[in-house]
Amino acid sequence: MFEDYPFTGNLSKDLVGIAKTQVGYSESKLNFKVNQNGIRHGYTRYGAWYGTPYSDWSATFVSFCLHYSGAPPDKFPINIGATSMAEQWKRLGRYANVSQYTPISGDLVFFKDNSVGIISEIFNTTIHIIRGDVNDSVVDSVVSLNDSSIVGWGLVGPSASSRPAVAGCAFSPCPGRRARRSGRPGLHPWGCPSPRPF
Repeated sequence: MFEDYPFTGNLSKDLVGIAKTQVGYSESKLNFKVNQNGIRHGYTRYGAWYGTPYSDWSATFVSFCLHYSGAPPDKFPINIGATSMAEQWKRLGRYANVSQYTPISGDLVFFKDNSVGIISEIFNTTIHIIRGDVNDSVVDSVVSLNDSSIVGWGLVGPSASSRPAVAGCAFSPCPGRRARRSGRPGLHPWGCPSPRPF
């Protein structure tokens, strides 16, 4: 399907790149089913790929992107539901609670409403997220890193335990390793419990 896509071999970059190619896609308005609660579910390529063409598709969108970016399913499990996916990622050590980790581009973000997205960019305390099944479409949305609807992160790059710590920081690994990107060189950024410079 993505034979002409310029893969880089970097999973995080390729995941974001594949997701970006899908922005603007919408579920079918003509081919749909109505469930027992009267809720209309349009056909999507993500649900069809997963085997459930008329279902909620936030997690199947992310699963589709993981698959086509080359993520091994034994290390990056796919699922039809975001909550179930988060549990699978926790068991593999690839999940971090919202207050325990600073995400990077290519990581996943899990929300309270059983949805999940792919972080495409981070600017200071603002994150751009590519999400499926938002108003029946794939969108590039913007939220704050401190948004109360976020419950955790899925680590697509190196796991948190393998990312380097910063001496003198109570957070391990310290999110301050990217403080220069936030325009505050030498200071620990948001969310870090240590006020000391590094």
